[in-house]
Amino acid sequence: MAKWVRLKKHIQDRMEPERSIYQKIADGYYRLGIHYRYDPAMPKIIWMNQEAIDEWLDKSPLRGG
Repeated sequence: MAKWVRLKKHIQDRMEPERSIYQKIADGYYRLGIHYRYDPAMPKIIWMNQEAIDEWLDKSPLRGG
């Protein structure tokens, strides 16, 4: 598995809704330079670090209903 993948590939791989990703960015859960970054040549392209996201999920407390 690649460490950095484009946003569209991340959505396909993880089945995480795009709005959920943008909400996590806005709320500060996904951090710039760690969980995501902008393509330096094409600033509208977002790259996601799937390894860092997995690590963040593994360390997050479990929440139940």
